[in-house]
Amino acid sequence: MGQVRTLRAAAALALLALVGCPDDDEVIEPDPTPHPGADPAIRAAPGEARAGVIRPGADSAPALIDGIGAEGRPGDIKLWNDRVQFIVQGAYRSHGWIDVGGTIIDADLVRPEGEPGYDMVDDIFLSFGAARLVEADAVEVIADGGFGGPAIVRATGRDVLWDFFDGALELEEPLLGDLGLQVVTEYFLPPDSWSMRVTTTFTNTSDVEASFHPSDGWMVSGEDTNLVFGGAGFTDDAPREFPWAGWTGRLGEGAFGMWRQGGPGSSPSVAQLLTIASVSMVGDGTRHTLAPGEELEQVRWFALAPDTATISRERRVREGELQFGVFGIVRDGEGERVDGARVHFVNDEGEVDGYAVTRDGGEWATQLPEGLWSIHAVARHPGERVVPHSAGRWPALGTAAQQARQGERLAGTVASTPPPFPTGYGADTTSVAIEGDDWKASQVVLDMASPGEVTFDVVDDAARGLPAVLDIRRVDGDARPEGVPPEVLEALGLPTSASRASWAWVAGPGHAIALPAGTYEVEAAHSFRHERDTAEFVVTEGGRETVSLTLAEVVPRDGWFSVDPHLHASPSMDGSLAMEERIVVCAATGVDVPVTTDHDRMADYRPVVAAMGLEPTMLAMPGVEVTPVVRGHFNLFPVVPDPGAVNFGALRWWDRYPDTDALHAAGRAGAPEGAILQLNHGRNALGMFDLAGWTPDRVSRPDKFSLDFDLMEIISTEDEDDWMRNRNDWFALLSQGEIRVPTGASDSHERGHACGAGRTDVAIAAGSTAELTIDGVRDALRGGEVVVASGITLRATLDGEGPGRTVAGTSADLAIEVSGPSWVRPDVVRIWKDGEVLEEREIGEAIGGVWFSETVAVSADADAWFAVEVDGDTPLGHIWGGATPYALTNAYFLDVP
Repeated sequence: MGQVRTLRAAAALALLALVGCPDDDEVIEPDPTPHPGADPAIRAAPGEARAGVIRPGADSAPALIDGIGAEGRPGDIKLWNDRVQFIVQGAYRSHGWIDVGGTIIDADLVRPEGEPGYDMVDDIFLSFGAARLVEADAVEVIADGGFGGPAIVRATGRDVLWDFFDGALELEEPLLGDLGLQVVTEYFLPPDSWSMRVTTTFTNTSDVEASFHPSDGWMVSGEDTNLVFGGAGFTDDAPREFPWAGWTGRLGEGAFGMWRQGGPGSSPSVAQLLTIASVSMVGDGTRHTLAPGEELEQVRWFALAPDTATISRERRVREGELQFGVFGIVRDGEGERVDGARVHFVNDEGEVDGYAVTRDGGEWATQLPEGLWSIHAVARHPGERVVPHSAGRWPALGTAAQQARQGERLAGTVASTPPPFPTGYGADTTSVAIEGDDWKASQVVLDMASPGEVTFDVVDDAARGLPAVLDIRRVDGDARPEGVPPEVLEALGLPTSASRASWAWVAGPGHAIALPAGTYEVEAAHSFRHERDTAEFVVTEGGRETVSLTLAEVVPRDGWFSVDPHLHASPSMDGSLAMEERIVVCAATGVDVPVTTDHDRMADYRPVVAAMGLEPTMLAMPGVEVTPVVRGHFNLFPVVPDPGAVNFGALRWWDRYPDTDALHAAGRAGAPEGAILQLNHGRNALGMFDLAGWTPDRVSRPDKFSLDFDLMEIISTEDEDDWMRNRNDWFALLSQGEIRVPTGASDSHERGHACGAGRTDVAIAAGSTAELTIDGVRDALRGGEVVVASGITLRATLDGEGPGRTVAGTSADLAIEVSGPSWVRPDVVRIWKDGEVLEEREIGEAIGGVWFSETVAVSADADAWFAVEVDGDTPLGHIWGGATPYALTNAYFLDVP
């Protein structure tokens, strides 16, 4: 087992003798700003080092950083001071899109003992557009922070092909050839500082001129971060130039900022493309040209801080800009001071400097340039919330011990400190004119109305508690924070809806939500088997209310279970919710079996389900989505994640395959025996049918096509036109004798696109969800007794046989029943025979939750297949939005003698 090894005084003396003390211009004055606390495991005693380097051993708790992005391992190096900590990957290839060594893979504030870590970094790296990366051949410690000096780590390497983008696009020639650069990056972290200096020297070692445009890029946890730009505030649309760029935690977990020394940053032309792929990039707006042997040095600063105002101030300090102190307090309606509130600063030109966070008795302080500033105090939750919030977040790529610690937090067996972000308060606004040398700071007092607390108890008609989705709307005024101009709400990252106070997903009854005083209406929903309920309630300042809602079950359990075989969360590069949130969202919408299929990464959600106590009502099946750009996506499940393998064993499809048959075969070879391969969204920009140019008569690009799949998504997007095209493709395959099992899925990447919006109902021989097994669900899906559905519940048998079965004879009875609550309004039942509509029946009013129940005789002179389809035009509403009722059975086969 490895050990934590911290270089100390003797090693520091030897290193300093070799490399010398920093030059005078490298001396960085300590920042006296207080910090919220430091982990005693690395906090230095008086007189000892206040910055340092640790080489993590095998799961060394003090050396690793917890959080949703945690991935540090033995062989990496951590730089730390008493405020911030960064882990630099060693000189080896790892996982993911950015797999090179020498990059920053974890980063966080140094937090008080017992508070979970909030590392949200996947990678912070150097690249040349989307063409080439910088890979380190050596990562070494230069100074360990002894005697009050800085911690210094140096990564030495070269430019290399960016394998992912080159392979993803299957380019015949690289976008950019070998530049012949030696690249040396020095990470320089002083004591008592929120920021680390990063100096990169590019040397042209070739015998020809090198022309390049270097950029710093990052991939971070999109589910817990918002992009932020100095001056522009919160926005996904990067301005062309900006003083600094970074991200901030959505719930107050902290902030990151990066700026280029001596000039503004810019957004490279490729940045918009990469932002779609969850990669953000910052350059200097210049193409550099180096003659053989010539060097270029670039200096950037990477800062972590409790808030964005600290990052703005830190940048001005490093750039020598003039600024002046401003401080104050925030109080609630009873005069009590509020910790964790955000105090935003906007100048008279509408530029957002950032926000400070109140602490230690509601106090805040920052420094601002001269000018007129409006100051907004707000403590309001984002418009979407999952209750309870999961402190720390599940580290999908973390060590077993890190995952165990998060499991204890979720289970409540250890205390967990949530982010300091109070919610439900009012807002207050004031202005301050800073007049340069005549400025004399005085305390700014901001008063916010206190919230009320509302506990929502959601039960079924048998008084059993239910997870639920709550749509909470203000009915007596504006739900937006009062006093904040509407035009700056978005730039401040604040709620912008005038009516909706919150979408809330709750894991069960009895959870409290803080709301500003006012009159509200809530609509609660659970699954497609339950009615909805509404209630109006009044919130008073400091008051406590309980709202009870009953969701009657109108479609009883019948031996069929709902499966959503296509879901994403934080392990996906474009997932917008944490693994814990994915589980709560699926529980709230009544999905029995979420098949978690993150992009090119295997993650096991079962320990999350167990820690949250949801095992009796949910079986999480591990899967993976293999996501080639030019060949179409497919899911493999069930899989067994391997923590010791790159990408936990997921297929590196960008290593290229000669054709799609070979790609699918490689996917199957890396999955357990009997794993299912599902073709995903065949008819969209990333679907195999469109990419291969497939029609029932021909294939335009045969090397892009394969029939090696078991399941085929019918519902896979929010676009019903895609559903119909997928259905027609499935019909065409059936008529060609290519039998595939149809599925419905949500392909959900976020909270608002509901888990189970498209689902697959599967007949399984189990008495309850608690009795389900992964093998049993897999075998049932393969068996084909399934119904694709959105909202509606459809059951049909052919002479008593379920979907996917064969009946012998020239005729048979097709018994059809359509059920659902009142908010699911189907209009028509269609019976298909060999791809043509055989019969169509209108649907009347429901009786006891049953919309339609009839038996229809069908016949054929030769072998034929039949399918039943239900359609409707009335939007489902609530979390399902404008989606309309739909259902489609697997085919029934009539075997004519």
